[in-house]
Order: sequence, then C-alpha cells, then structure tokens
Amino acid sequence: MSYRALYRVWRPQHFRDLVGQEHVTTTLANSLTGGQISHAYLFSGPRGTGKTSAAKIFAKAVNCLHGPAAEPCNECESCRAITEGSLLDVIEIDAASNRGVDEIRDLRDKVKYAPTEVRYKVYIIDEVHMLTTEAFNALLKTLEEPPSHVIFILATTEPHKLPATIISRCQRFPFRRIPHHCVVQRLQHVVDQEGISADVAALEQIARVADGGLRDALSLLDQAISFSGKTLTEEVVLSIVGGVSEHSLLQLLTYLHEKDRSAALNQLDEFIVYGIEIDQVVRDLLLIIRDLLLAKTAVEKASISETIKNQSSGYRSEELMYWIEQLVLIEQQLKWVNHPQILLELFILKQTSTSISKQQEVMDSFYEQPPQVVEKVAPVEQVAEKRELVSKVQKAPAKTTNPNQGSRNSSIDPSISRIWPDILHSIKQQRVTLHAWLADGEIVETSDYAVTIAMKGAFHRDTVLKPENKKLIEQELEKALHKTYELKAWTREEWERQRGKDEISIATSAEAKDSDDDIVKKAISLFGEELVTIEK
Repeated sequence: MSYRALYRVWRPQHFRDLVGQEHVTTTLANSLTGGQISHAYLFSGPRGTGKTSAAKIFAKAVNCLHGPAAEPCNECESCRAITEGSLLDVIEIDAASNRGVDEIRDLRDKVKYAPTEVRYKVYIIDEVHMLTTEAFNALLKTLEEPPSHVIFILATTEPHKLPATIISRCQRFPFRRIPHHCVVQRLQHVVDQEGISADVAALEQIARVADGGLRDALSLLDQAISFSGKTLTEEVVLSIVGGVSEHSLLQLLTYLHEKDRSAALNQLDEFIVYGIEIDQVVRDLLLIIRDLLLAKTAVEKASISETIKNQSSGYRSEELMYWIEQLVLIEQQLKWVNHPQILLELFILKQTSTSISKQQEVMDSFYEQPPQVVEKVAPVEQVAEKRELVSKVQKAPAKTTNPNQGSRNSSIDPSISRIWPDILHSIKQQRVTLHAWLADGEIVETSDYAVTIAMKGAFHRDTVLKPENKKLIEQELEKALHKTYELKAWTREEWERQRGKDEISIATSAEAKDSDDDIVKKAISLFGEELVTIEK
C-alpha cells in the first residue's frame, strides 16, 4: 500500500474529532437529530480548520443507514463509500478549476435526478468564491429552491467575495482558527499513536508556525518526522521551517536590553550563517516581543511559554513597545532594500548605543560652560585704556526688561528642548488628539518661568491653550523638569511679527542713545569740557 500523508490518515471521521469547532459540530449534530436539515450550508474560515472534513462527516451522517444521526457509524456501506470517495451521490467540486457558467449549468441539469444509493444527493463545492459572476447567477435559483433530495455545502476561505444573494440562501457556519493548545494536544496524540518521541518544544514550534491550521501542522509534523525519524526535537523543526529558537531570540533581546552591541551583532550573524532569512528574524522578534509585552501586562495566552512569562519582568513596557514600533517599520522597508541585513544591524546599533540624548547632553554642557580665554600680558597703555572702558560700562545704566516677557534674543534652554520629545510622548499616551495638534508646534523661547511655542495656525494655538489642554502640558513640564512653567502659545505669524517689533524697539533705543552722544560731543566742542555738565 502506498504511503499516505499524516493529514489524510488523521482526517476527522466524526464530529467529535473536529478540533476547536464545537460551535459548529454541536449545531450540525442537533439539526441532524432534530430533523431540521437545511438545503444549503456555507462553511467559511481559514485553511486547514476542518471545513471540507465537516462537509464529508455531515454527508455521511445524513445518509447513514442508522441515521440521520448526530454521528455517522462509519461502518455501514454508505459511510464507507463516502469515506473512500466512491459514492456517486456525494459529489465534490473544486470551484477553482470548475468556475465557469457551463459547469454550473451542467450541475443544475443533474440536480433534478434523484439519488441512486442513499437518501440525499450532497454537493460539496470547495473554494466556492472562485466561481465567476455568471456561474453564481446560474447557481442562484437552484440554490434557493433545490429538489428535496439535494443538499448543497459550500466551503470558502474568503466569504466576503461571495454575492450577498448566495450567502442569504445558506446557513452560515464560521470556522475559527484552532487554538494553540488544541493544536499541540492533537499533535501529541498523533505522535503517541505513531510511536514518535517528540519534545514539547518541537510541537509548540510547529503549532506556532501553523497559526491555527491543523492540516498545516500535520504536514509540518510529517516533514519533520521524515527528516529526523523516530525522535523529534525543536532544532529539527527550526531547521525545516527556517525559524529562530525562543532561547536565541530571548538572548538577543537580553543583549539589546543590556546594550551589549558586540554580542547582539554576533547573535545576528549566527542567524544569518545558519541560513535564516532576515524577514523571518524580524517576524520572530516581533512575535516574541509581543508575547513579552502581553505577559508583562498579565494577559493570559496559551502560546506564551513559562520562560517568556518569567523573563518579561526584566523589561519595561515602553521599551518593548518602542522595539515593536521600530521592527514594524523595518518589516515595511525590507522589500525595498537590496541588503536587508543592514536594517536590522542599524536597529541593533541604535538600541545598544549611548543614546543620542546623552550625546546631546554632552554637547549642551560644553556650550553652557563659559569660554576660557587665555589673557596675554598687555602693555601699560592698553591696560589703562581697558580700565577706563570698564569704568564707563559700570557707570552705564542697566537695561531694564519687562518681567512678563522674556528676551527675544535669549537662547532656548537646552534641557527643555532635550526633554520636549519625552513630554510629547507622555501626552500622546493620555490624549492623542492634543499630541496631534502639539506636534505641529515648536519651542521658540524659554525663560525661568515660561515656555513659548509657535503653532501652525490660530486653530492650533487655540486648541493648545484650552484650559484642560494647557493644564495637562504644564503638568507634564513640571513632572519632567521638577519646576513650574507657564505655557504660552503664538501662531508662527504672530511670533515673527512680535519678534520684529522687539528688534525695531531695540534698534530705536540704540539710535536715540547715539543721537544723545552726538549732542554731548557738540556741546563740549563749543563750550569746553569744563563748562558742560551732563545730568542723567
């Protein structure tokens, strides 16, 4: 006898064997025992979740010699014939290759003939969404009012492509992705029956890759057994699917967290040498960081291992969320670059570097320090001249400024500029709409008591200055800088205009002073320095 694939050997033969679809099997079993058999059913859901298997089980149960019953006996002649696919009254049609109107017209002509061996003639149309519009129109009337001896079962992975007129004439049963733990349990049952020794980690990895499809999981298991024989390990599964082990991924994240750049880059090189594609590394990193984040927020998820739950406490939620955001961007850019490895290496370099903010702090501290000037020994005449100049400056009246308004020429406090992105991020977590408006502004002036920002327009300015918004921003400033600041906001146009006025005012004062100096000089030249008294 020729070899049969595991997914064919272990195809469910009873409703109770369908894993994770109890909401479907219970309803179908009740309709069979209660005699409420519909003329058309629509089974929709992801691939490998049991749609076609459920259709065959239903065809057996409705035609069983001991039924219609909640479960087929699988022993009578009709049940065995349907299982083997030799019963002429149960017709399977692949709509992907029989999608034209001619095939459906042929089906419509044959529907009127009564079954020859069993109670009901059952048409199972797989991938029904592949039918053309004309084919759907040809099927519509027959599907609405078929003969009493005909049952239609339509199966599809894309129900949204079906016309509403078709869906409305069927009882719809949505098949769900099979839960992770159910897939693992089923795989464990299969390896036990097949006499295979398999690590739980290997079965977990297969279930994770299968993503809720049991047929995919059984196909991967079949391939892994062919490769390894009677012993199945996680390393074998990873070598087949091209994935990264959980231990290696957690090790890489540890290096990132500890900012061990060399070790992180070496770990990435090991993945590449092992033959793992960069896009696979990115996907696996995203999934494991997602699991760490969910475990940290106390979300119960069957696919999260105990190792991940134990290690999640070592990370900050903000750190994990930032990594996810960056990796999502990398995943979007992978298809546009010739050397995708560079993107992931750049990500590692950024995460393990002394951050840009620290570098900025060093630069800011450098500029905040007064310049050290090395004075040379000057001649006596220059020293005397310098002392006279200093004396005049000391006697000059001090320039007064408005206490309610900072100097337009003053520089922006670098500590506030440095912390501003963190303040915006914190505001985004609390009030997304405010962050959207505030992101369009920029700090244009700071003082000991106020922070002034210029906004894109009047609506932006008014939104930011609403009492509740202004209060939130000022609270975040105080939280970040440990000091109370008042928020001021202008439109960019208002700010430029106001700054221009201040500059004109300063220039006018300077011109007035020069004018006064000229008058004094003229008076001295006319009357002599002894007769001129300057009053201030």
